[in-house]
Amino acid sequence: MDWITISWYTFALHERPCYIAENFDPDVYKCCSIALGRKSWEDFMKDVRRRRMEMWPDPDNFHLFICDHSYLPEAGTAPPGKACVLARQWVLPAYAYSEQEWKELEKRHADELLNWWQKFAPNMTWDNVIGYLPVTPFYTSRHARNWGPAGNWAVIDMGPNQLGRWRPIPEWAGHRIRPIEKLYATGAGWHPGGVWPDRDPDCAPAASANAQDAREGPGAHRRVGSRGRSKDLAK
Repeated sequence: MDWITISWYTFALHERPCYIAENFDPDVYKCCSIALGRKSWEDFMKDVRRRRMEMWPDPDNFHLFICDHSYLPEAGTAPPGKACVLARQWVLPAYAYSEQEWKELEKRHADELLNWWQKFAPNMTWDNVIGYLPVTPFYTSRHARNWGPAGNWAVIDMGPNQLGRWRPIPEWAGHRIRPIEKLYATGAGWHPGGVWPDRDPDCAPAASANAQDAREGPGAHRRVGSRGRSKDLAK
């Protein structure tokens, strides 16, 4: 419950980030998902170890994720000539700090993000920032109970035993909440989880399959796949 905890900072900018990588790849800024970090596997492991020891990520070893659609006029994320960009970084769970400590961290973390970002896009200074919205695990945990107490953006961690057909637990993976009849659930806690919280397209077939079983009687045997699609086994 405490591993998929991240900071989401949305920055309103006077101009889009101008990346050094544009010198050899002029269209790199058009990539909606950019990862800014070091190449070494050991740097990833250092980050993991720090978090396991409940230590704040090293600001000089961030693995920053950038999402920007501002270059698309039809996206409507920012006025012409401006930009609105999301920066995401793995951090500690909500309960690692008090509410007051998280408030103090919000500004410090914004400085950390910009300092790291500047290594790849030199124009990412405070002079380029119009404003920003800091969303921390603490904020997330208070936004809805199912994200608490850690502020886990995927509701539950996405470990091997909680992915795909096993999510959230094998008994409920087909959206049926056994042993309660005709009760179905869906959301980020179900497949595939994380940033795909709306799983109605998967949940609806599960309910439909159950209704068809009821009409066909005990002679029909049907199961629901990991994505909620019904599959005939025997009739």
